[in-house]
Amino acid sequence: MGKCLDKLREICLCKNSSDTLLKIYLKRPVARSEQERFEELLSTAVAVVSMHIGKDWVALYRGLPFFPPRGLDIIERDILETEDLFAYGGDSKDIAFHLLVKWCRMHTRAHITDLITILELIHRHDIATQLEEMNHKPEYEDEEEVVVEEISEAERLHQLVTSLCQKLESGEYSPENLLQKLQRK
Repeated sequence: MGKCLDKLREICLCKNSSDTLLKIYLKRPVARSEQERFEELLSTAVAVVSMHIGKDWVALYRGLPFFPPRGLDIIERDILETEDLFAYGGDSKDIAFHLLVKWCRMHTRAHITDLITILELIHRHDIATQLEEMNHKPEYEDEEEVVVEEISEAERLHQLVTSLCQKLESGEYSPENLLQKLQRK
């Protein structure tokens, strides 16, 4: 029953979405919600940061915002607990990933821009630049170009059909003549 309700909610979201027709026309996935895109972007950002942060993970975690706020003593305790957890195995990538996942779980307003801001503050512009590029990348890289091309093609076809209808109505073409011309092309 729960799966059925979830599927009905998904159908309702797709039906009421303003870009559903465009996605169908461009043969893009329809069911992907904005929340799913946001969560995927944030998890990708967490993976990128943890791969490249190295020893700066401590400064990163200390600078991250939390909502609801966490005291400095709790943040320091998180750092010590994580160091103890990975004392016998694990590198800075594992530690950073663990703490960033914890941050996403504890910070109810976690966003990629928070990570970018802190990375800039701790002078890790290399990672911040990567995240900014990810954050501003469209869902489908060629979407804007495809939309313009598809619309101009649709307009051209519309003008052609309108012209042919006018010629049929005026008697310039008979249906048989039009059919013969179309078959030749």
